[in-house]
Amino acid sequence: MNYLGIKLGDIDDIVLSHNHYDHNGGVNEEDETFLIGNSQPILDKIKVYVPIPMKYPSSKPIFIPEPTKIETAVSTIGVIQSQIFFGEIEEQSLIVNVENKGLVIISGCGHQTIKKIIERTETLFDEPIYGIIGGFHLPMTIQENITPIYKYYVTGKLPWQTLTVEDIQDNIKILKDKKINVISISRHDTSLESIQLFKKAFPNEFIDLLVGTPIKI
Repeated sequence: MNYLGIKLGDIDDIVLSHNHYDHNGGVNEEDETFLIGNSQPILDKIKVYVPIPMKYPSSKPIFIPEPTKIETAVSTIGVIQSQIFFGEIEEQSLIVNVENKGLVIISGCGHQTIKKIIERTETLFDEPIYGIIGGFHLPMTIQENITPIYKYYVTGKLPWQTLTVEDIQDNIKILKDKKINVISISRHDTSLESIQLFKKAFPNEFIDLLVGTPIKI
């Protein structure tokens, strides 16, 4: 935020995708709260939307399990539960309706899967999907940003099964069929091999997703 010259007072809304420690500021998930940076600044004038009931010292986070319009042309698609071998994850994504373009999906981690996110989006909106941006949790191989347990855990498969090239190609086909114009996938919990497959499939549509670099639609 400092690098981009954004102040906390410039923000109208905060939307938490899901209550994992690497998305809530490093807080233990059982505490059901979040940090901004390494503290909890006053948020009394900022609306906070959360996918599960949560708390915050200077705010009353708004629990929105169902699809919800939060600003003009900005909505959540509601919580989608990801059933995994050891439990479940409640996660929501954002939709921004860009004039004369269509819908841009913004995903936090993508545990719901690209397929389910797009299916939910298409049930809620008539406009075409123009772009898809964010994390999509495709840890096909172990790398510096993929711990061994994440290669097997929360992939939507049995714990001893890992994602394959065929799984990544299935996701690519979904986006190809939708004729997506902008694709930007985070390295967060997604291996470089997965990224390279998307780049090869979408040489003109793919934009590297880098911290501090704006993406303009």
